[in-house]
Amino acid sequence: MAEIRVKSTGTIKLFENDNTSSVTIASPASLSANKTVTLPDADVTLVSGTMNDATALSGNIPVSNLNSGTSAGATTFWRGDATWVTPDAGGITQASQWRLTAAFANASGNNVMTSNWEENDTHYTRIGSVMSESSGVFTFPATGIWYINFNSYCSFVAETNYNGIHIEATVDDSSFAALADAYSNFSGDDGGELVSMNCNAMFDVTDTTQCKVEFKGESDAATSFAGSTAANHTYATFIRLGDT
Repeated sequence: MAEIRVKSTGTIKLFENDNTSSVTIASPASLSANKTVTLPDADVTLVSGTMNDATALSGNIPVSNLNSGTSAGATTFWRGDATWVTPDAGGITQASQWRLTAAFANASGNNVMTSNWEENDTHYTRIGSVMSESSGVFTFPATGIWYINFNSYCSFVAETNYNGIHIEATVDDSSFAALADAYSNFSGDDGGELVSMNCNAMFDVTDTTQCKVEFKGESDAATSFAGSTAANHTYATFIRLGDT
């Protein structure tokens, strides 16, 4: 195979017809190994500029050249961090509601409502994925800023000085602290009095394995927090408002 070798300056100059201007092909100052440039078997016109000069590019870039086309499709777009993603549909993407199916009897003190929870099933449709519940602790299906509303009505067994409900949260799947509280009291002693309480909070769920909530009922004497399988008596609503 014939070779043309230039050893003096390491460049080859190609002159135009009148020999006044030229194009210089120069080798780099040093090479780690031999390199080969293979010309295509077709007519090619090189654009001016360097290969990393965006102004020197023309035509369409094939989708397969963008992240190998992974996740590219009619419903995705190329994001600034070099990823094909599906755009947010907008509006509320997650919302669900849970309730006690039977009354929570609180003898006294501040106690977690650990049982008889169900997702609402009366003329109801969840938006997005379901919350999960275990022994009264609720886990979120997605990160984000969540609105939590907790409502209960209760009846007294004995006269009380106070009754309360609480939303408590953890960000380490261990230590719970109050997010919201509501209080009332029974002033009568005939056993027929009812009171309703409501509290709500916004909770930044940054990690679905660490950020959780639970609900408590509190009283200084025996109190029954209502429950039902047919309607919402003691219940919690979870709505994802947006990204964390």
